[in-house]
Amino acid sequence: MSDLLVVTQDHTSLSASLDALRAIRGFEGEPSGFWRLYAEAMVTIVSAKAGLIAVRDSQKRDEFRIAAFAPRQLQSSTLAQELQKHVPTVAAKSKNGDGIAVRAGGGGLVGLPLHDGSSERTRSYALLFIDKVDDSEAREALNLLQKISDLPAVFLMRKSARDAAIRRNHLASILDLLALMNTRPKFLSAAMTFCSEAGSRYGCDRVSLGWLRNGRIRLEAMSNVDQFDAKKEAVADLEKAMEEAVDQNTEILYPSGDNEDAPAVSAAHESYAKAYDAATLFSIPLRIDNQPEAVCTLERTGTSFTPLEQRLARLCCDLVTRRLYELRRNDRWIGAIIIQRLREKAGKLIGYEHVGAKAVALLICLILAGVCFVPVPHHIQAAAIIRTRGLSYLTAPIDGHIEKVSVRVGDAVKKGRELLRLDQSELYLELANANADKVRYEREAEKARASNKLAEMRIAQALRAQAAARCEQVNYRLSKATLAAPFDGVVVEGDLIEKAGFPVEQGDMLIKIGRTDSLYCELEVKEVDIARIAKNTTGRLALASRPGKRYEVAVTRIEPAAVTKEKGNVFIVHASLPEEHPEWWRPGMTGVAKLSAGRRSLLWIIAHRTTDFLRLHFWW
Repeated sequence: MSDLLVVTQDHTSLSASLDALRAIRGFEGEPSGFWRLYAEAMVTIVSAKAGLIAVRDSQKRDEFRIAAFAPRQLQSSTLAQELQKHVPTVAAKSKNGDGIAVRAGGGGLVGLPLHDGSSERTRSYALLFIDKVDDSEAREALNLLQKISDLPAVFLMRKSARDAAIRRNHLASILDLLALMNTRPKFLSAAMTFCSEAGSRYGCDRVSLGWLRNGRIRLEAMSNVDQFDAKKEAVADLEKAMEEAVDQNTEILYPSGDNEDAPAVSAAHESYAKAYDAATLFSIPLRIDNQPEAVCTLERTGTSFTPLEQRLARLCCDLVTRRLYELRRNDRWIGAIIIQRLREKAGKLIGYEHVGAKAVALLICLILAGVCFVPVPHHIQAAAIIRTRGLSYLTAPIDGHIEKVSVRVGDAVKKGRELLRLDQSELYLELANANADKVRYEREAEKARASNKLAEMRIAQALRAQAAARCEQVNYRLSKATLAAPFDGVVVEGDLIEKAGFPVEQGDMLIKIGRTDSLYCELEVKEVDIARIAKNTTGRLALASRPGKRYEVAVTRIEPAAVTKEKGNVFIVHASLPEEHPEWWRPGMTGVAKLSAGRRSLLWIIAHRTTDFLRLHFWW
């Protein structure tokens, strides 16, 4: 007692310290509340400036979680941060169970392990900072705190005893509930009994049971209500809240409070609670083979459900789920029950009798199953032609006659190579005539200038300019009389070797050249198959010239409009070719392409065209 007076005589009275200890010993709440009161009591007893309680993380041994801090107003201060930094040091230095008391920052830093009843003695720690004390006073404070370090273990033992008593009473009540439900031969009466008894046992204002039917929750029973209108808005809103729990396959507590495991989505629960003044909602899915079949929703207008009540309510629902499921499965019209029984009896077909016949039947079934269900690669066949994106149409630049043709169709040409030359003799004659006129008009102009005849000089100069322009025009036509390759490529059209001296007019198409470095494949896909082709679809191409070779192609573009052919409409599909293709490829080569259309069963591949035909001609 003298130690207590030494530490507390300047700040906190002895009666206040005793009141704090009395409040801790009589505390019956949750551990989070206990740690908060315990930290405040320790700060009060030793007149500390601040203190905290840290709990070691069960997964990460080197990390600590701050369970409580006192006083609260200093929780975000620099002092709080400094105390948190010293937690690992206290844990390391107190492995033998003793605490530490050292000088720090003009005061004393006191740290000690707490006895919380766990298998690990050093699972939780207390750390306090006492301002303006010497070493002896810090050690006295440590000794005083060690005398109350067993309070967490006392609290946890008392809490375990209370929880055990509650669980024992609850298990007895669950057994009574199961015995009562076993006396109900019908599903509806059993559901009503469950809702009413659960409501009275857990102090709920209303307990509702909804069952999953055709993918939707339908309200089946409600405590203290014999009949309800399923079309009412309140029932629809409650069913939406239940569906929220089924969709997430987890319990939903609203409001979640400090529950870290609360689901992220509780919008329907929040909407229902606000609309119908339900302070607390707790929805529990009823599962069969880990799949939700129903939902039980508990409503309270008072306090929220504690973690222990949540666990007990979940246990109660798990125990009654199988009974309710069996009652609902058997409480149906006779036809549905017969179908269910036939399914169960069908299992007897697998036995030791008639093994040979069953083996043959099983083999046939496996073959049929493979044909019907085993997917295999499916390909769509389309006619293909190689085309080039770089085409140049060389036309006759002037009227004239073909003098010389240097290439034939299929020849590879380089940029600038002469392809065709027109007869230039008439152009040279016209050029000589124009040059002669230009010289004559120059002399006439000089003669008029010498005679001082200005008008005649101007006329002669104009005529000379006209002759010069005619010379330039003839020179331009001479420069165009020879056709050269605009790029490296191959001659696609224009076999004019046999047409030397043939007259041509300006604009006549003479030669067509295509690039060989920008080839692509043009596919004709039937209208019935175009829906199964998409951009980036891959396939393989075989050309008629060398059908034994296969080349990879990929769809790059699908023309939006169909093209009419003799056998029906087709869609033009563009596909890319390998960047390094053989030198013998030429625009215009044809072949067959097979595009990948996913994996389908053999039955579908064989019958899908017939099925599509029947659907198209017999739909209604």
